[in-house]
Amino acid sequence: CTRWAVVAMRCSETIASLLVLLSGVIFSFGPLFFRSTSGDATAWQYVFWRFLGLGLVASLGLFALALLCRRRPRPGWRDVGGGLMMSSCNVCFIVALDRVDAATVLLLQSLAPWSAALLAWGLLREPVDRHTSMTMVLATAGVAIMGTEWSTADAVGLGAAITIALLL
Repeated sequence: CTRWAVVAMRCSETIASLLVLLSGVIFSFGPLFFRSTSGDATAWQYVFWRFLGLGLVASLGLFALALLCRRRPRPGWRDVGGGLMMSSCNVCFIVALDRVDAATVLLLQSLAPWSAALLAWGLLREPVDRHTSMTMVLATAGVAIMGTEWSTADAVGLGAAITIALLL
């Protein structure tokens, strides 16, 4: 890698933290953006333009990485699988927002610690520690308390929102 790549790698932990913060802020406005365009576009048109924008940003990022390190990144099967799971999350997110309210979708996403802990335990044989167990219990309690009015909600929307938590 070049000198600039070495400098970038030194501050990569700070940059990574800032990128996680930025992505959280951007994705938390997702329901607002979707609702503001729902009168002009269908859910599938929104998904198309969202994927086009994400693909452009990812392509620019990979191009910048290739310029900095003077080599082309080669994704493996895990990268492809992770990309497919995140793509599925994006589609499920828009489908769920189209059918149920944003609060329900975001609330059901809080069940992601369950799937993360169970996948880590099942695939990686990692033990589930006490902090993770408490997070799982609190997330379940919150969803149980807040989700008492879901009997009239759309089943496809609820299923898509739960799928997000499973794939996230």
